[in-house]
Amino acid sequence: MTPALWKYSVRAIRRRPGRAALTLLSVVIGVAAVVSVSIATSTTQQAYREMFANVSGRASLEVVANGGGSYDQEVLKTVEQVPGVETAVPVVQRPTIMYLGGRRVKLVAMGIDPMRDRAVRRYEVQRGTFLDGPGGVVLEADFAKALGIDVGREVKFLTRKGMQRMQVAGLLDAKGAGALRLGGLVFMRLEVAQHLFGVDGELDAIQIVLRPDAGSNTVREAIARLLPVGLDVRRPAARSQLVEETLHSSNQGLRMATAFSLLLAAFIILNTFLMNVGERRQQLALLRAVGATRRQIVWLLVRESLVMGGIGTALGIVVGLFGAYLLTHSLTGLLQVSLPSMILTAQPFLLAALFGFGLSLVGAAVPARRASRLTPLEALGAVAPDDMEGVSYKSIAAGLLITLVSAGLLTGVMAGWLPAGFGPVPGVFLLVGLVFLLPLGLDRLAHWVALPLRPLLGAETRLAERQVLRHRARSTLTIGVLFLAASTGIGLGNAILDNVQDVRDWYHQTVAADFFIRAMMPDMATGLSADLPEELGDEIRQVPGITNIDTARFVQAKAAGQSVVIIVREFTDPERMYFDLEKGDPQEVRRRLHEGGVVIATVLAQRAGLGAGDAISIETREGTRTLRIAGLADEYLVGGLAVYMQRDVARRLLGVSGVDAYIIQADQGRLADVKQRLQSLAEKHGALLHSLSDIRRMIDGMVDRIEGALWGVLVLGFIVAAIGVVNTLTMNVLEQTRELGLLRIVAMTRRQVRRTILLQAVMMGAIGLVPGTLAGVCVAYLVYLATAPVTGHTVEFIFRPTMLAGSLMVAIGIVIAAAWIPAARAARLNASEALHYQ
Repeated sequence: MTPALWKYSVRAIRRRPGRAALTLLSVVIGVAAVVSVSIATSTTQQAYREMFANVSGRASLEVVANGGGSYDQEVLKTVEQVPGVETAVPVVQRPTIMYLGGRRVKLVAMGIDPMRDRAVRRYEVQRGTFLDGPGGVVLEADFAKALGIDVGREVKFLTRKGMQRMQVAGLLDAKGAGALRLGGLVFMRLEVAQHLFGVDGELDAIQIVLRPDAGSNTVREAIARLLPVGLDVRRPAARSQLVEETLHSSNQGLRMATAFSLLLAAFIILNTFLMNVGERRQQLALLRAVGATRRQIVWLLVRESLVMGGIGTALGIVVGLFGAYLLTHSLTGLLQVSLPSMILTAQPFLLAALFGFGLSLVGAAVPARRASRLTPLEALGAVAPDDMEGVSYKSIAAGLLITLVSAGLLTGVMAGWLPAGFGPVPGVFLLVGLVFLLPLGLDRLAHWVALPLRPLLGAETRLAERQVLRHRARSTLTIGVLFLAASTGIGLGNAILDNVQDVRDWYHQTVAADFFIRAMMPDMATGLSADLPEELGDEIRQVPGITNIDTARFVQAKAAGQSVVIIVREFTDPERMYFDLEKGDPQEVRRRLHEGGVVIATVLAQRAGLGAGDAISIETREGTRTLRIAGLADEYLVGGLAVYMQRDVARRLLGVSGVDAYIIQADQGRLADVKQRLQSLAEKHGALLHSLSDIRRMIDGMVDRIEGALWGVLVLGFIVAAIGVVNTLTMNVLEQTRELGLLRIVAMTRRQVRRTILLQAVMMGAIGLVPGTLAGVCVAYLVYLATAPVTGHTVEFIFRPTMLAGSLMVAIGIVIAAAWIPAARAARLNASEALHYQ
């Protein structure tokens, strides 16, 4: 770009700083949405991967029991003898709670053999000793420093043997097993952990380090042949599958909302650059007249867009980092874990650059091409020929093609022929296709909107209608932005409300008791929770006023080839249903559970292609067993990959022992007294007591946080739409300046001028928002149709006419409010000066 043309660009930006700011804001919104969602989802997934990597260290393989329990430590001797095994490291690993004054810290207790463990985890003793004596524990140094713990301090841990006081013997500088992202690691001697967690002579895992020349698959097969029935050898990374599945739904929702925000941002940037070129059309014509080539005009506008894209990308990254912090905080509450603030990688920033510059280039490409094709004589006209032309049959054909192809791809997603993650792409392009078809009905729609307004505001209505139709390209684009904002906002908003209602129906059915005692809230992605002391159950049963006690235990297992969580219950109350049953008779389901059947979640049923009455294979201590499915239930824990099993059956098949939670029902007339006694027991054993209202309030908080994050992304779309209205009407006012000046001279009042501009906004708003609202209902229904085939979980579609009417009124109100600035500007025009405006 020559210095003269560069100065011209800078002068144009300075002349319209508001429009430049609106363009930047559009880029910032799109980039911020991409960065925040990408960082938040990758932070959560990476945190869980690091948790499993830190626990397993350098181990290439591990031996675990089917069902996640412990097994005889004599297996260690067998594994050590397998060719290719360099070191076999015995481990007992259990979630626990560390108490520091009034604080409760989630930890994973690692019972290890100090001599063997260095083969798996690399660390140096920073202070103190490394488990040289029979007692004591060791913590990672930075983790301990954050908690104010030093060598020699006595801390308390929750175990099956009750509250245990142990002294911190040393602090480690971790080389490969750094502080766990989900709390921390606390090391203790293997025999101490076995005693405290009630697994004397047993192990939870054997972590295997292979020799450099050994093949992983070969060694794995050799070990598998020697293992007793009920044990499995696997790669440590297999444990993260359950986490990936759990996070899939929330990530999918965030990505869909982001995709629609990007679509809106692209349209508004296109709209803004069209306005920019339209206002500068005569100036660009003069540049052509004095020798500027078509190529120079194109590069002038493209380079302006790249500058806007660069600045917008930089600002969007900053805003996106703040948004990522808020989203990560929401996911922290939803999953009941302590996630790091953010894990930053290159990917979000590369995506930011791609979308920031990409959106700017796409937005500038069409206006630049149109500007270069105009001859100087055409460009000097009052209105550009391209803006006045009628329906473009090429665009209509393109819109029809995009609509049909997108509808076909959506059908493929709903039928399961295409991956679920592909769903947002055809959904976005379906709406784009509908926007391309809008010009077909622009004249008719404008006439229908104007019809009821003419008896009240005849002259102003006729002028407004003529102006909307005079600038067809500009009006269609703005109406398209409003259409997209309404359809995505209504569609995803309705889908969000449907899912929120389904979650509330689920927990009202499943959280059915007066009190709950647990060591900590279970990890929503893995189901893991700390064991409660063994004697606590007997003490609870002695409390007067309790009418029923049930227990819950969460164990990981393999069922139908999927990593699942077995939810173990005793099902002691014959009058209550313990899950949100979707298929099956309640009484018959309860009977079959006690006879050895299972209830599986609908998501798992869909993945495995199973239904009520079918048989499901579960890997157990007795080998692979086939159990009859008594019913199907909706389940939100661990992404719906869950199986309900009666405790006696789980004890026999999976070796389940211990209790994660006690579920207590009490005489309604003695609730206060029972609560007081239970609170004393909970404090004695370091456990948590929650009433029914506490649990429901907690779950509502989780749901509200993730719902708020989704709504926040959608609100950006309405902000973008409002920007489009401001752009269009401001440009219309500029092009109508001389015309408005003439009308003012022939007695048109300032009020009438203001009404004319506001009526243009009302017309474009009605033409875009009413069909957009109807399309939004269709989007919501498509989301409903796509949910069950993709996830196996049916969420009821609820038609909400009150919400639709209210949203439509609010949206039109936003449009009118956005139009007030250009309307006020038009009303303030000086009539004589307006006649000389160029």
